[in-house]
Amino acid sequence: MVISTLLEECLTASSAIASELLAACAEPSLLSSQDCPLELSGCPFPVVRLLQRQAALIVTIHNAAVLGSGLAFSDNLDVTRVRVEHEQQMLLQRRLTDILEIATAEFYARPFSAVLDGWRRVYADTRILMFHVRLLNSPLVTSRRDSNMDEAINDVEKTVDALVETLDMAIIVAGGNPVKARNKKWMNWVLRLLEDATQEAIGARENANSDERPTKKMRTGINDSNDDEGTWADYPMFCSHEAFTPPVVNPIPRLSDYSVGAFESYLTTTSPEDLAPAIFTDLANYWPAMTSRPWSKPAYLLQSTFGGRRLVPVEIGRSYIDANWTQKILPFRTFLSEFIQNTSESLRSKPLGQSSIYRRGYLAQHDLLAQIPSLRADVAIPDLCWAEPPLASPASAHSDPRLNAWFGPAGTITPLHTDSTHNILVQVVGRKYVRLYHPKYSNVLRPRPPENGIDMSNTASVDVGVEEGWDTELEAESDENTEQDHAQSLHGEPKVAFHETEYWDCILGPGDSLYIPYGWWHYVRSLSTSFSVSFWWA
Repeated sequence: MVISTLLEECLTASSAIASELLAACAEPSLLSSQDCPLELSGCPFPVVRLLQRQAALIVTIHNAAVLGSGLAFSDNLDVTRVRVEHEQQMLLQRRLTDILEIATAEFYARPFSAVLDGWRRVYADTRILMFHVRLLNSPLVTSRRDSNMDEAINDVEKTVDALVETLDMAIIVAGGNPVKARNKKWMNWVLRLLEDATQEAIGARENANSDERPTKKMRTGINDSNDDEGTWADYPMFCSHEAFTPPVVNPIPRLSDYSVGAFESYLTTTSPEDLAPAIFTDLANYWPAMTSRPWSKPAYLLQSTFGGRRLVPVEIGRSYIDANWTQKILPFRTFLSEFIQNTSESLRSKPLGQSSIYRRGYLAQHDLLAQIPSLRADVAIPDLCWAEPPLASPASAHSDPRLNAWFGPAGTITPLHTDSTHNILVQVVGRKYVRLYHPKYSNVLRPRPPENGIDMSNTASVDVGVEEGWDTELEAESDENTEQDHAQSLHGEPKVAFHETEYWDCILGPGDSLYIPYGWWHYVRSLSTSFSVSFWWA
């Protein structure tokens, strides 16, 4: 059974954590060294020692409850033989929570790039241990034979929700685990096993209550996916309604059948200041995301995210430059229901000119495809990304493209900004309006000053949506908005200069790929429900 494999993976991980940390505790001076071989540099000895003790305790609990039971996993284990004594369980959970809070504080205290690997490891390993404990005490391992089938299935689903959250937070917050044996790839493998074990558990409960007709059956699973386009033909697509469509004033050239050699020749023979944006119409036509595994169907995305259980970071608000902007981590299905489907209904019911007043949520600049490998298999890096751009120095080298997902309802925007790399933005679902300005107009666009010690110079002070009259009001989430929450429009000479500045613009539809040269300012606005993938390379 899959649950036995899942438990074995957890036991192996917890055992490794216990033994590795024990070795580190034997030489505590190493913890203060940047050369610490166990990815624990910078972590205080008391924290490492406390985590090691919890890992060792969990291994003991596992062996006593499962291996020592003498029962096959096909049997229902006695609850009293699997669950540890209540007081011991509560103390274990409290200590793991304390360690997690200490590690979490490190992520809030400094930029992610400055967080030491040691703290990333402590955070991720603590999450793994929490997952192991929760699994041991879950209805996937223990069950009540006399329970109602619907209640039993609900118990399974609630537990699985918590288990997915436990590991997904390690992927999102810590970026996985610097320890290769328990990295992001391993975590996704464990979640895949959990998905299969969930299906098994529900099937077992249905068989045990065969005299009852199931009233609810969960359909999840990467395993259910196939490449037959007909599989998804009858499922509804995302709403394509557009509240309004900006006029395209200076269209960007549209190209096709453009070879890597021709593109590289253009990059290397054209001076950097003369590089210009272009739309390629045929780079993504063959992607499964556009055909047999359609991202345009909510049902497919829900299946690919473990029934929508996988967590995603969501930006809430009109723009990250607004005072009331914030972020939350939500299950994918919650993001869909609250910010995609609800927003689509809101836009349908509002007349033109009132579409700016609604609560917006945007899954923006997130490496979703690394977090969820099944979605990564639905796209391919465009060949043009392997062209060698002009190098900044002889020591520079071509880097693998960095992928980011951008998914949100109509009206979600990325304010006018620049990227530090070349960019190909591929539109997969829906339509987006994009406006671009040459780097030579930076003074007119007025780069923002530092904010709270963060360099914001890659973002313009000019708000395109406000200047064009597309965003006249902030979304009305509450009655507490003040004047300072409202985006400020330009006045006098700066306003005249901005409106006289040359720009290029376009509307991207499914399959279009926009090349944005390094340093070009660009403003992006979803016109309908929209899903894009950006490829940054340098």
